[in-house]
Amino acid sequence: DDKSTYTGAYAAIAGASKSTRVHESHDAWKSKRQPPEPVKGLRPVFDAFSAFGGGQPGSMDNVKFAKLCIECGLVDRAFNSTAADIVFQKVKPKGERKITFVDFLWACDRIAEAKQVTYATVTHAIVMTGGPQSSGTKAEYTKFYDDKETFTGAAASIAGLEKAKSTRERKHWKDGRVAPAVNSVPAGLKESYAQFCSFGGGNGQDMNIKVWGKLTNECGLLDRKLNKIGADIIFAKVAEGGKLLSFRDFLWMLVLVAEEKGTTFDEIGGQIARAAPDCSGTKAEYARFHDDKSTYTGQYVSKFGVEKEERKKNEKFGWKAGRSVPRSVPGVEMVFDAFCTFGGGRPGAMSSTTWGKVLEDCELLGPDLTHARGEVLFAKVCGVGAKHVGYVDFKWLLQLTSEAKSFTYMELCEVLLTTGGPKSSGTTSFDRSLTKFHDDRTEADGSKSPPGSPRSKRERGGSMELPIAPNSPGGTSGGFFRRAATARAA
Repeated sequence: DDKSTYTGAYAAIAGASKSTRVHESHDAWKSKRQPPEPVKGLRPVFDAFSAFGGGQPGSMDNVKFAKLCIECGLVDRAFNSTAADIVFQKVKPKGERKITFVDFLWACDRIAEAKQVTYATVTHAIVMTGGPQSSGTKAEYTKFYDDKETFTGAAASIAGLEKAKSTRERKHWKDGRVAPAVNSVPAGLKESYAQFCSFGGGNGQDMNIKVWGKLTNECGLLDRKLNKIGADIIFAKVAEGGKLLSFRDFLWMLVLVAEEKGTTFDEIGGQIARAAPDCSGTKAEYARFHDDKSTYTGQYVSKFGVEKEERKKNEKFGWKAGRSVPRSVPGVEMVFDAFCTFGGGRPGAMSSTTWGKVLEDCELLGPDLTHARGEVLFAKVCGVGAKHVGYVDFKWLLQLTSEAKSFTYMELCEVLLTTGGPKSSGTTSFDRSLTKFHDDRTEADGSKSPPGSPRSKRERGGSMELPIAPNSPGGTSGGFFRRAATARAA
């Protein structure tokens, strides 16, 4: 309803006359006030707060201004930290992030107005503070940080230090020491050195740091004066970047060890000459294919220099050499076919499973012939890639089995004939009445009566006609069922 509130297009449509709004500048409020005068001692405090924490004197940001208000006791209920931020934004030039000392004087005037005190009271509180207070932990003295005389390289150039170049040359560790003579070493030292270098598959001539550590430990060289780290340092000093040391280098290490322990070279050498490498490992059990080198093949033969006899390439059934062909015994082939057809097999083809049943039913299994041994015999006779054996190979199986059981071939055939065939371990029903409708086919009728089952007359009247089987000669069903029953019985 009040068209004087209309703006833009609505004001033009409604014909409302709008007065032009005058925007005051950011610092327009300063023109209505008298500029505050600087107070003695106020500028040093302002610069101290401005430079605190790595700042630049003469320009103060909002964080330093808030710190000044808090530490000078200007913040209270009448003038809180939010009010201090508002004052800072008020006196700060537009677009700037910091205030100058003149802007700071205007801020003191605004603080006095907000706290309802005089300008002199605010400036006096700031001057009496003297500067910012540091609540951080002072670090302890560090020589290589605080003492710039210790600076080197880039740090020295950044700090503006001129370091005089050191003219001292580093002396080699062999300078001033007498080289040990290889020919005048204690007796047995060279032999003991060779034993340690040969330990663990070494070549007996070069020593690495592990062998050196073992030698110093087992020869009793390690003590308070020479520990394990000291021994490693001696090895690294003599090796000079290498990994293997010769006997001459080993003598130099003994010289350095004697210096560390405060004794003579001969005493250290004699102590080592009386020692030998100690093996604390567990002795493994005998393993034929590792310890018996006659079993090595391929590249291991050439690597270990094993002389192997040239292997004869026999025929597929070379094991038959030296054995007489087993003869046929009457009745054995019938028992063989009985076992082959047991469980749905075909005559004349025996599998490994069926051969296992032969061994079980004939009670041939025992300590001298196990299931595993029986399978080995079957695989031997059967040959590579085959799964069944015929009657001829079955006789060879009996021959090998008789040798394993210490029987004669004829004795084993008599056992097989006595067995007569496979034994069925299936379960039969003990109560015939429970299976009446399965075993007695005279009770079968309807769609579930099996072919060839005689039908009986029912009380419901008349005799049931049997369906005529398709393609049956004569067109009668009786001939069809009779032929089916005859085929099943056969």
